[in-house]
Amino acid sequence: MTLHLDSPAQQAVARTGFYASIVSYAVFWACDAIRAGFVSDYFSVHWFLLAAIVFASWWGALHEEPVPVSS
Repeated sequence: MTLHLDSPAQQAVARTGFYASIVSYAVFWACDAIRAGFVSDYFSVHWFLLAAIVFASWWGALHEEPVPVSS
C-alpha cells in the first residue's frame, strides 16, 4: 500500500517539517547552551539540523516556478 499525496499536500508536510525542525533545533540548542548536558547527554541536537536539511531539500524539490503570463 502506497500513500499518494498531491503536490500541495507534500509541500505543506515538507514546510511544516522544516519549520518544526528549525524551531526544535534552536530551542534544544539554547537549552543545551544554558545548561550544559541538558540535551547532549541523551542525543545530539544536530539530528534536528539534519532533519531540517532533509525537509528543506524535499520542499525545494517540490517548489514550482510560476509561469509568467504574457499579455
